[in-house]
Amino acid sequence: MIIHISGPSGAGKTTLGKKLKAHYKNKIIVKDLDDLRVEFIKEYYGNKEWSIFNKSAYQKFIYSFISRCSKPLIFVGLNNMPFWHKNVYYDLRADHKFYIHLANDIVLKQKCLRYFTDMANIGKDKNAMHDLTTNNKKFLKIVSRDIQNECDETFVNRFNNKWNLDYKKQKYNFMSRDDIYKEVIRILK
Repeated sequence: MIIHISGPSGAGKTTLGKKLKAHYKNKIIVKDLDDLRVEFIKEYYGNKEWSIFNKSAYQKFIYSFISRCSKPLIFVGLNNMPFWHKNVYYDLRADHKFYIHLANDIVLKQKCLRYFTDMANIGKDKNAMHDLTTNNKKFLKIVSRDIQNECDETFVNRFNNKWNLDYKKQKYNFMSRDDIYKEVIRILK
């Protein structure tokens, strides 16, 4: 059985996955799609430079991962990467599909707060600190871009509205985090 929990960036998908894993422990597999994508990039590209994400190779990587799972599998995360292929949604072979539904203003607040929480820890990032002192223009450009991606209302709402529409077309069940948690518990009984 495969369950996919998606939702806008900052909606709490990863947190929900961790809560389900804590409840079921080793009886299920919870896989964050952000982590799966990083694993694919390391394996497929290694240290090579690349600019376009190979969508067919990544889809095969997903299928390969699924085939190795012998327990109920819960994917958490967006199966869409809008910065490379904005209209591609990767097939996760999900039997049950959920989308965390939140109002745009809540998504904006959560994304922006998460960004500034992450920024509070930037002093631990050696690369960022190096850029801050040796390539300040690059550092400021990255921070400015990130603030726009995470805190610009128009930008955030555009993606959230697109995902709402796209996931409805794909027949995802739109529910709150709490209701999704209860439904997944019911399904896995």
